[in-house]
Amino acid sequence: MESAKKKRARNSIMVIIIAIIAVVALVMVGNLQGWFGSDSNVSVVDKVGNVNVERSGVSYSLENGGSVENGDTIETLSGSTVTVRSSDGGTVNFNQNTRATLQRSSAGLESGQIVVDALSPYSVTSQEIEISTTDGVFSVDSNKGVVQVDVFGGSVEVAGTEAQPGQRVMVLTSSDQDHTPKISDATSTSLNDYVIGVLKGVSNRQTAYTADELDNVTEQRAADKQAAQQASINAGQSADGPTCIVEIDCKSVLSNMDKLAAGKSQYIPADGIILPETTVTFSDGDTAYDVLYRVCSSTGIQLETTWQAAYNGQYIDGINNLYALDCGEGTGWLYFVNGWSPNFGISAYQVQEGDVIRFAYTCTGMDFEE
Repeated sequence: MESAKKKRARNSIMVIIIAIIAVVALVMVGNLQGWFGSDSNVSVVDKVGNVNVERSGVSYSLENGGSVENGDTIETLSGSTVTVRSSDGGTVNFNQNTRATLQRSSAGLESGQIVVDALSPYSVTSQEIEISTTDGVFSVDSNKGVVQVDVFGGSVEVAGTEAQPGQRVMVLTSSDQDHTPKISDATSTSLNDYVIGVLKGVSNRQTAYTADELDNVTEQRAADKQAAQQASINAGQSADGPTCIVEIDCKSVLSNMDKLAAGKSQYIPADGIILPETTVTFSDGDTAYDVLYRVCSSTGIQLETTWQAAYNGQYIDGINNLYALDCGEGTGWLYFVNGWSPNFGISAYQVQEGDVIRFAYTCTGMDFEE
């Protein structure tokens, strides 16, 4: 029969073994997550949406404030972006649907688009095309059969050909194509919204496009989009019919992002405006629900409602994939007519000429936030 002394000794040994296993597991996880520092001096900033990183054969979600190790593969999903910043202030910015492996002074771009702001020598390889600079600002867009490089600042070498700010280099990569780089001039209007947003943040660098020029492009695109949305919304309506103004926003979420459910940040516009103030033509007898349904159907904005007896009509579950409780207890969608919040549902309010109807996601219950 085992003595009490032997039992205590055996139990002590088991405790020590369990503690050692726990420490080893902690170190392994910590090394993967970058808890114990990194000699790469590359940090994660401005992450939006779901971003994954593969390290040592393990994949997990990348978080703001974390570190990126030499050899990590970063992948942004649809609607997601991220920036990694080195100790010298240089950045590699990942657009959505992008996959690239980072080394200390280089990147291997498998697919998608990155924007590089290099303050020291940096190179990118994509589809066997080499792009390098000593201190340039450039983007690389890699799609099957073609690599496109836009140069914004400094000198950038693409497959042995030197390009200057304001130039675009196209290289066909299919085996049956001429691989000679083709250089052309590129205007600010040819840049996508993500690239423009990154360039606006390069405040300490002179680039091919001024801040005012980029702002003008953004404003014109917003105006064109709104005009197209308004035309689509009002298609089939009487040109001389009554009108109201409709807006959809989730601005209150911007000051409560820390409470937002995981994966929802990709649905939050930078300014919180899902649909800017838009003039909508309606028919006599139309309700707030009728107007909202037509607006969302015409513009492709996701809308989900359910019939609720308590409201004697439709209840807004979600707009633009943002649902009740997604930003904490008591959060959800409300509607306001001329600044007033009706105490009945959207199916019960009949729209009047000149109404300003605002559908707003609130993070403070019935207290409306501007």
